[in-house]
Amino acid sequence: MKQYLLGIDIGGTNTAFGIIQYDGTIECRFQFTTNEYSSFEALIQAVYKYLNTNCAKLFDRLAGVGIGAPMIHPATGIIDKAANLVWQQPVRVKEITERIFRLPVQTNNDANIAVLGEWKFGKARGCRNVVMITLGTGVGGGLIVNDQLVVGHSGLAGEVGHMIYEPGGRACNCGRKGCYERYISATGIQETYLEIKGDYPSSVLVEWNKEGVVIDARKIYEAALLKDALALEVYRHTGEILGMLLSNLVCCFSPEKIILFGGVMYAGEIILQPTLKYYKDTLLSNFVDTVSIEVSGIAHQDMGIIGAAALLIE
Repeated sequence: MKQYLLGIDIGGTNTAFGIIQYDGTIECRFQFTTNEYSSFEALIQAVYKYLNTNCAKLFDRLAGVGIGAPMIHPATGIIDKAANLVWQQPVRVKEITERIFRLPVQTNNDANIAVLGEWKFGKARGCRNVVMITLGTGVGGGLIVNDQLVVGHSGLAGEVGHMIYEPGGRACNCGRKGCYERYISATGIQETYLEIKGDYPSSVLVEWNKEGVVIDARKIYEAALLKDALALEVYRHTGEILGMLLSNLVCCFSPEKIILFGGVMYAGEIILQPTLKYYKDTLLSNFVDTVSIEVSGIAHQDMGIIGAAALLIE
């Protein structure tokens, strides 16, 4: 009896994969370094060989393979213009994986598999309308509308991180300027620190930097725990922008829940409090008390695997 699913989460640094049950329970998980493989085919051959050798009993009972990756089209299963992947593109992910595994394969982008994982197995279970925002090095979004994953005509719907916050603002890796991603991601938090640190000469962050410490989002969080004024202002500013984004998304989609996920949310109440304040301050009155905003409860290392496998569950 086929009772297991394989979820593969391809990232620019690492590729995580694992075998899960239909209820979301992970039976085993592994990780390879993505760019150690000269091509996607070499990587997927290594995944196949590893599972066939180390998880033979589960491997023989796989019903299908779900794959999440940046800039992959959900219908064609082709990766194109993914800046963080070194392979020659386009990459025919679905076609190659079906040939090697001889199983059904479903694909989607990394933000969409996150919202699927949350919708099938997490805090969004039972909701018909959900917005999910992933906040890490970059910013992504996933949308469930009337019990359907929204991918749009191009297959790339939900790119909320590349909506414009400040016209002509900070340069973004997408080639434009002023995208939300450059303000509310971990990278954006670091940029805000750099912009305003001159106003806080006595900040512990300034002292750490003088000692040769690289100030990234993690260090800013550590300083915020110490009640450092500069760090708290960075998070206040970030929360202001994130709260505004959430209120705009509520106007567009009227979700039951907004789920926040990713490394930025490790800051907990330090980022959540200003976010909720500015969300409420900017929300259209018609939507007051209609939306629950929550932080995902799924472990960061599990989300991609679970979400990719969820592509195979009706």
